[in-house]
Amino acid sequence: MWHVYVRKDTALVPDVARTKAGFFLDIEPVRVAELEDLQSLALAVEQAMKSGNPEVPTPSRDEYKKPFLIGVAGVRTWKAFERKSACFTIFRGEGEIEIAETGRNDAGQWIDAPSLNRTFAGDSSAMDLARYIATRANHRTDLT
Repeated sequence: MWHVYVRKDTALVPDVARTKAGFFLDIEPVRVAELEDLQSLALAVEQAMKSGNPEVPTPSRDEYKKPFLIGVAGVRTWKAFERKSACFTIFRGEGEIEIAETGRNDAGQWIDAPSLNRTFAGDSSAMDLARYIATRANHRTDLT
C-alpha cells in the first residue's frame, strides 16, 4: 500500500511502512512532485512502490504526536492539511492495482468514497497511475 497526497498542485509521495502491530505508517523519504510534471510524479510513485512496505517497530503515541507530512506541506496541523488535500491510496493485489481516492464530508474531512475507486491491470505502469491521479486531482474543486 502506498499514498499519494495531493495538495493544491503538488503531490507528496512518502514511503509507507508496516508496523509490527500491523498498521501502516507514512515514513520518510517523501518525494515531492508537481502534478503537471507527470514524469516526476510517475518516478515518485515508482520509487515508493519499489521500496515496498518495510516493517518498522510500532511507535508509541509520544513518538508519533505530529505527522511529519504537515511540515513538508507547509501547514501547522493535520486538519489544515486535510482541508485542502486528497489522499490517493495505491493497493497492489493479485493481477490488479487499485487506487482508492478520498472523498470529503460536510465538515471538510476525508471519508472513504468507494465510488471514486479505480482498478487497473496489474501490469499498469507508474505513468498510468500518475496520469490518472493527476487527472482526478485536476478535476477536483476542493484542492485549491
